Amino acid sequence: MKNIENYREEIDVIDFKIIELLAERMKIVREIGQLKKKNNIPILDEKRYGEIMQSRAKLSEELGLDEKSVKSIFQTIHKAAIKLQKNI
Repeated sequence: MKNIENYREEIDVIDFKIIELLAERMKIVREIGQLKKKNNIPILDEKRYGEIMQSRAKLSEELGLDEKSVKSIFQTIHKAAIKLQKNI
């Protein structure tokens, strides 16, 4: 039977994976930002943002997660992506 420390270790591993995936995502965001700058494309694409939020909300619901919490997480990720692209 697992004890609390075992569970915490599992959470730590998952958290590190999440951070690695965020870093990978931001690398792609940076590359997209460079393309946008080079081609004079606006940073914010409202249509794409709406599609992202809708699809992530749907997936969170399918997986039994709190939709508002997932939406909040992706809003924060999106804000960080916009900030990164503005600084290119």
